[in-house]
Amino acid sequence: MSFVVGEVIDGNGKYHVNAKIGKGGFGVIFKVTDYVDQREKALKAIGGSDPNDDDYLNEVHILTFLAPVPGVQKLQNNFTFRNKLCLVLDLYMVDMFTLVENKLFSQSLTAKIGHKLTEILRDVHNFGIIHRDIKPENLMIGLVGEAAELRLIDFGMARFFRPPNGFIGQVAANDNVYSDSASAALGMSLGKIPSKSDDFVMLLYTLMKLRRLNPFQAETGKERTDLKRKFHENPASVLKRKNRFLLGTARIICQNDVDNVVNYEGILWSLRNSAKNNMEKPFKLHVGRRNKMSLQP
Repeated sequence: MSFVVGEVIDGNGKYHVNAKIGKGGFGVIFKVTDYVDQREKALKAIGGSDPNDDDYLNEVHILTFLAPVPGVQKLQNNFTFRNKLCLVLDLYMVDMFTLVENKLFSQSLTAKIGHKLTEILRDVHNFGIIHRDIKPENLMIGLVGEAAELRLIDFGMARFFRPPNGFIGQVAANDNVYSDSASAALGMSLGKIPSKSDDFVMLLYTLMKLRRLNPFQAETGKERTDLKRKFHENPASVLKRKNRFLLGTARIICQNDVDNVVNYEGILWSLRNSAKNNMEKPFKLHVGRRNKMSLQP
């Protein structure tokens, strides 16, 4: 049974449940108030037969390891309550999926998001971790003072490709429950061993979604995979006219996927030059009528 609004979760810390704000493949997300500092936070409740099993603790291990990375959601606490693993996390304002529903992202804003996300993923990969679930819903905007900052969340599907012992290993193929989805990288849809390049293929798909391009919509997983394969062979067939600014980046990422490498500097250079923008300047979050939010470069 899930938690309900008004309930008090009394684990390693005490939290008042204010609202249910999301649901993923591995857990339910609640907005809670911490009784100690009276701040609102996110609480992710993950159910399972044994919340202390390593599979369920995967996200705890990874977020703890990634604590020094600025662009990653911060884990503040974790404990077991009523046979659920509870992760207490930083709470952010809004996700990219909601923002793009309100307003089409400009070329400069899309390129800037891609540039910032590339920097975050480079840091994550340097810690020996691949995310494997890059999509607009997992990109959040948080306020740091008056500046709006990009944050990457939901490491439930993340895996170590280079564990803390330093030995480079392979992540098991066919272990991603979302491999048939439109947001999954082509290699994942084909059942290949996941790699760093998959994160960047999903970054590219995400930037396309921010431009309201959804070329992989189909009835079956096989049809979606065929559409992805055709796109990778010829990105120009989709990235036309006002979306052509992403073509250079797409060609680098698709070639990286073939070569199973990531050219971080090449991707950053391509995004910097794809649209006129100051990549170092913070984003601005605008709240308009009826509390509708929009992001500005």
